[in-house]
Amino acid sequence: MQGNLIKSNRYGKGIHSPFVYRLVTGVIYIPYDFYAFKEIREISGDNLTFEEFKIIFRLVNFFQPEAITMVGDDAGLSKTCLLAKSDIVISQHPDNKELHIKEEEKTGNYNMAILTNACPGIVFEEGVNQPMAFIIRNIKEAGLQQLFEELKKNMHVSVTIALQYLGIAVINDKFQKQNYVINKW
Repeated sequence: MQGNLIKSNRYGKGIHSPFVYRLVTGVIYIPYDFYAFKEIREISGDNLTFEEFKIIFRLVNFFQPEAITMVGDDAGLSKTCLLAKSDIVISQHPDNKELHIKEEEKTGNYNMAILTNACPGIVFEEGVNQPMAFIIRNIKEAGLQQLFEELKKNMHVSVTIALQYLGIAVINDKFQKQNYVINKW
């Protein structure tokens, strides 16, 4: 089951899911600066990377994950994530191996994976029901675009959100399958 494709904008037009509406209007495109944005600008360098890092910071702050798995180049992302939540366990996963999502003790808290390079695939082991969020950078790049498309079709993934260069996929059995494309206009 692929779910419906819903196109929207940064103001939430056409979004009927309260979770996604809140995520888009109150987290991703919130017009306020955070205390850490000055430091994130220094970490990120150029404007496009700074905009992505701000969104990643906000997502980490929103989801409050216990652990983050990084696939690919860190490029300051670990430091950005630690600015949002200082007690996160961050691990590096080799980008030449499949990422295995295993059943863990259900705590109700999210875990997160941030992918900057494509890996051979994401394997969901049987019984996975722990809430999880994936952030995929550079979704216009062929390998990462294919990975994001696979996540959109995966039965474990409930919600996907495609932004200009970032893809977000959420596993949560409380949500209906929906795929969103958010334009910044």
